[in-house]
Amino acid sequence: MCTVPCEGLLHLQQQEEILCERDFLEAKKLLRARETPLKEVLSFWTELVKKRREEEAPGPSDSEVEVHSIFLHTVSFLLHSRCLQLAERALALELQSSGLSEIYLLHLGHLHLLRHDCSSALVILEEALCRNPQSAEAWALKGHCLFLQGSISAAQHSYERSLSLQPQPQQLVRLRLGSIYLQNRQFEQGAQVFLEACEQNPSPLSWLGLGVACYRLGELALAESTLTEANVLDPQSASVWAHRSLICLKSGRLKEAVKCFKNSEKFGLRDDALHREFTEMHEQMRNGSQEVHYG
Repeated sequence: MCTVPCEGLLHLQQQEEILCERDFLEAKKLLRARETPLKEVLSFWTELVKKRREEEAPGPSDSEVEVHSIFLHTVSFLLHSRCLQLAERALALELQSSGLSEIYLLHLGHLHLLRHDCSSALVILEEALCRNPQSAEAWALKGHCLFLQGSISAAQHSYERSLSLQPQPQQLVRLRLGSIYLQNRQFEQGAQVFLEACEQNPSPLSWLGLGVACYRLGELALAESTLTEANVLDPQSASVWAHRSLICLKSGRLKEAVKCFKNSEKFGLRDDALHREFTEMHEQMRNGSQEVHYG
């Protein structure tokens, strides 16, 4: 019987942050190995809530605030681990314990988003924003819902609002906002957003986005260096290889361009527009070199 999640909650209640973090990390490892019966956590919560309700208090006591904190921290953990059924149960206990708070609405909206029920999530997040229009997290979650629904312009507005309220690391917000900028041919804005993503949490997608934006702006040297970084992190990205082939063509390196494009096809390039762009540019370069040769 695994007691790690319960120990983590107890350490959190006692404000022993280092021990709490250790136990939650251990719980996460066990969860990935599917060795942790997380129903034990719910049993622990139920007993804890019973004890708190037995204590007579005229108003919210410190112990009730601690229970509130335990539920919310554990809901975050369960949502992050995609344990959605358990997260729903934890949210029900949080609602019982503390009522309909703004942070409860945020977690509930996030739960519906993870279940791909974007319509319900949007209704909940709108209520959260009515309570606090300055919530960066609510704007970010709303943006994700709209993005998944295909409402790109509205998603862009939500993402921009979220970043204006909280410029701290929001990797998925920046990646999706950057992709919207590229789609709208707003390459300077895209380059800025992807640059911020690379500075805060570099990944193959952040380097790829920055490379594409630089390429479209005509900054070939910068584009090639950033796409090389993306290539190092993900050597099998078809899109990275395809854009590297375009840069090689622009730079007059035909053999290298063909090699890069073959790699993109090898790794499953599905972007028809990139395929057409390479084919047309390659033909133009070949015809141009033949005219020079026979001229």
